[in-house]
Amino acid sequence: MTVFPQNFDLLATGEEQIRQMSKAAIEASEHLSLHARMIERAMSMLDHMAKRRPHSDKDQLVLLMLAARLFNSGASAMKLLMGGYYQSTVMVMRDLLETTFLLDYFHSNHDQIAVWQACDEKKRSREFGAMKIRVALDDRDGYTERKREAAYQLLCQLGTHPTYTGFQMLQAKGSNLTIVGPFFEPASLDAVLSELAKTIMQAGSQARHAKERDIADYRISLDYLTTQADWSDHFFGTKMDRGKIAEIQAMVDEIERRGGL
Repeated sequence: MTVFPQNFDLLATGEEQIRQMSKAAIEASEHLSLHARMIERAMSMLDHMAKRRPHSDKDQLVLLMLAARLFNSGASAMKLLMGGYYQSTVMVMRDLLETTFLLDYFHSNHDQIAVWQACDEKKRSREFGAMKIRVALDDRDGYTERKREAAYQLLCQLGTHPTYTGFQMLQAKGSNLTIVGPFFEPASLDAVLSELAKTIMQAGSQARHAKERDIADYRISLDYLTTQADWSDHFFGTKMDRGKIAEIQAMVDEIERRGGL
């Protein structure tokens, strides 16, 4: 029988030790814990959309499959981050951002889903490339600062493309030595967890486009919106309007009082 290479087991042991250190750091910090809850709630929204939302045609099925991809990317990013692979986490985050932008675009341009499904790679790159989708969303929203472009390029520079600047993701704070393999760095954990929360929160918001149908839909929306409001209030210092949350809470209370829809 072929023996599985022991070095992979040793690597996994080291990753698990770093995961426990990362977990302890998150549990000891209010703001890191809030980031983690935001990520978990967004992933729950995506999981709910991918598994429970009905689809009546191929276009709707594409939206569900994009939600499934976003969930898997979120899970991969969190696993890499907790295990001490900070640069690799950023690389996956770019996929999260690009896929979220595409899902957002399809919600506004439903007729383009079938075109995207049928096109070859050359046409997809020309008509649905990452830059074209970002510009279309900025134009739709009236954004002239091109902040979507800045966020995308930052992830490319630090994680996706091999750049000299990206080497900082392989170094401990205050050191210029490159670390081979996973490592625990509180400052990197803080920075990357924060960016992951901001990135996947956008994906979770896209999962709420479908209208609630039952008590499970209302409850998942309530959990997500409450966490999003708490997160935004804490990190942006703004008091979000919680009218929609109160409205959904009233709906949940009424459904429970009636014993169902």
